[in-house]
Amino acid sequence: GSEMCKETGPELLGDYLQHHLLTWAPHFLALMQNAAADAFFTGLAALTRSTLLGIQDALSLDVIEPRFYR
Repeated sequence: GSEMCKETGPELLGDYLQHHLLTWAPHFLALMQNAAADAFFTGLAALTRSTLLGIQDALSLDVIEPRFYR
């Protein structure tokens, strides 16, 4: 019902991207792009990363990236 809409509403997208997905996904996708042996997966990683970073820029999200050990 209405409670579900409050938890999954589109107004929460920016918060989810800023504090969750964008903190790790661009890094992971860059690693995937460099490690992929197949052109399809290289392109998929590059396109997905570019799309996410474009959304971050369009929404003016300030993402704090954690320290990665790889």
